[in-house]
Amino acid sequence: IQFTTILLKMRKIFIDCGANKGQSINTFLREFPDSKEFEIFSFEASKNKEILLSLNNYKSEKIKIFNLAVDIEDGYKKFYDSGDKSSSLIDRGRTKNIITIQTISLSKFILENFDKKDFIILKIDIEGTEYELIDDLVKKGIFSFIDIFFAELHGSKTGRSLSHSINLINNVNSC
Repeated sequence: IQFTTILLKMRKIFIDCGANKGQSINTFLREFPDSKEFEIFSFEASKNKEILLSLNNYKSEKIKIFNLAVDIEDGYKKFYDSGDKSSSLIDRGRTKNIITIQTISLSKFILENFDKKDFIILKIDIEGTEYELIDDLVKKGIFSFIDIFFAELHGSKTGRSLSHSINLINNVNSC
């Protein structure tokens, strides 16, 4: 009976960092077992109208959409918004649409909103700033909250070496 009580209290969470037009939400809802039981927290920094309209189609009681960039701290940063083509907090010299966007500390968001007994899936695809963000999550012990982790590493786009990416993966695996 005690085991059943714990399962009933456990929340199922999908955190989608770098939502773009909602492709990950769509895939998650279509492919992941019991996806309808999950709360979804989706973050996308772009101010592109097409992206925001697409994401708004997913909003519901269980799906929260945040027009913010995940980062290592709360604040504001320059964002190189190229619409649906690899927008980033990193200037790669290709984007002329530079805006200021609000950032949210992902580690703080997780610590303040979830419990280690929750089942959390974290997906990160943030076009290059994942290295600092993942390092921050490791340092702050956030991976003790995470049950399943997906990330797209953009090493070659950001001048990072293969060994840097391998070290990052090894750091996560050691958590």
